[in-house]
Amino acid sequence: MNEIGTATTDAPEAIVIGANSGIARALCKRWDSSSQIYRVHAVSRVPTEGAQAGSVSEHARSDRLLEYQCDQSEDAITEVIASIFSSEKNIARIVIALGTLHGDDY
Repeated sequence: MNEIGTATTDAPEAIVIGANSGIARALCKRWDSSSQIYRVHAVSRVPTEGAQAGSVSEHARSDRLLEYQCDQSEDAITEVIASIFSSEKNIARIVIALGTLHGDDY
């Protein structure tokens, strides 16, 4: 078991939340071309080019970069997590690049 609590495989993977920001996109691109990370799961509220709009959608930009469009609802978040962890993973990195949350609701 790894620290996330799932069974591990040898290939390290990463999850990037808020993947549509400039820094997160650059990190996804770097890991997509790196031998250090086998696969990147990029999660964003706003669909990236090629991803389908909807509460949850998955789009493979490459064999190693999977993009998930997800709104902020509990159901959508649960669905994305279930999709990412539908098989054994060795999650080696988690990056949260959401920026500043502000307003009356935060």
